[in-house]
Amino acid sequence: MKILPFPPPPPSDKTSPRTGANPPVPSRTGANPVIPSRTGANSVIPSRTGANPVIPSRTGASALVTPEPEVGDDLGAYRLEALAGEGGMGRVFRALHVKLGRTVAVKLLRRKYAARPDAFARFFEEARAVTVIHHPNIVEITDYVEGPPGGDSYYIMDWLDGVSLAARLSMVGTIAPLEVVAIGRQLASALGAVHSAGFVHRDIKPDNVQLVERDGVEVVKLLDFGIAQLEGSADDVVAGTPAYFSPECAAGRGVDARSDVYSLGVLLYELLTGAPPFHGRTFAEYAMKHMTERPRPIERVVHGPLPRGLGPIVDRCLEKEPAGRFASMAELEKALADVADRPTPERRVPWMFVGGGLAAAAIGVAAWLGLEAASLPVPAPVVITQPAPAAPS
Repeated sequence: MKILPFPPPPPSDKTSPRTGANPPVPSRTGANPVIPSRTGANSVIPSRTGANPVIPSRTGASALVTPEPEVGDDLGAYRLEALAGEGGMGRVFRALHVKLGRTVAVKLLRRKYAARPDAFARFFEEARAVTVIHHPNIVEITDYVEGPPGGDSYYIMDWLDGVSLAARLSMVGTIAPLEVVAIGRQLASALGAVHSAGFVHRDIKPDNVQLVERDGVEVVKLLDFGIAQLEGSADDVVAGTPAYFSPECAAGRGVDARSDVYSLGVLLYELLTGAPPFHGRTFAEYAMKHMTERPRPIERVVHGPLPRGLGPIVDRCLEKEPAGRFASMAELEKALADVADRPTPERRVPWMFVGGGLAAAAIGVAAWLGLEAASLPVPAPVVITQPAPAAPS
């Protein structure tokens, strides 16, 4: 690690009690702070990369970006104990309130973004969005700390034991239909509260759903409002995860609550089948499929019986035009509740087995009668027609 020399300060009446030297005082104007070394020389505090990066602050002044806090460091009253997750703009730690002994989650904005007005505003908007929404299926924020430009801005959330929905899905492949109904009802209720507060979530996916146990009951918690948007506000940024985009989001058009209905439909489809309805290698490929292609009928993909009415609910969520979807999360939640009240599975026997059984029986009769099997009729295949995909707008 290279230490850069710094000229000694002018003489002063006040001297250091340890070395007798005059310790310099760090500047408040954004200049590089200096500290006295153990040899009496003054040195600049180096960054972990060996350089002292300086970036524009939110106010236009220069701010020194120092190393990011890591596991084991103290952040205000909290000690960072483990890294729980990270994204492009921030990281989430499990942390301990040093004096109270309480375990919490800390979401920390990366310092290089803390000096950018757009990134900082979005981070604050996320905290504000969650704070104004009080719902049992949404994680709660208990504190918010705004640091100086290039410093540490973070907020405190309840620590949630359990697993993410993505982790559950990776372990089991698919989730039982009635459990999918229960998860969907809780998410629809949470998102209804989000919409009532005037926000659109815009990033509904298994990674942003946590499953926790409360009094022996599995409870869903909706996380990550980092790209939540005030409904009706201007935002030309296409934000979210491409596999869960609504067609209007993929097209860069304005979104409303019905965009979240589509994304929740994608999530329900994935939970039932083990994969989202569309796959792509690029953003453009995903966008085109969301706008023009229809997913395979869920009844053809799911292995095993479905509760009566669940397939049409998912299909309606995935309508290309917002007007064709459920008009609100309350309407979707009620439809799922109706399915839960009458969970009689639809008995669906694949035609390959029905046809095979009939053919085998016929062949046996033919052999007994001395007829040739080739002369027997073969069951005609069932053809399910789908309406032609709508042209992209």
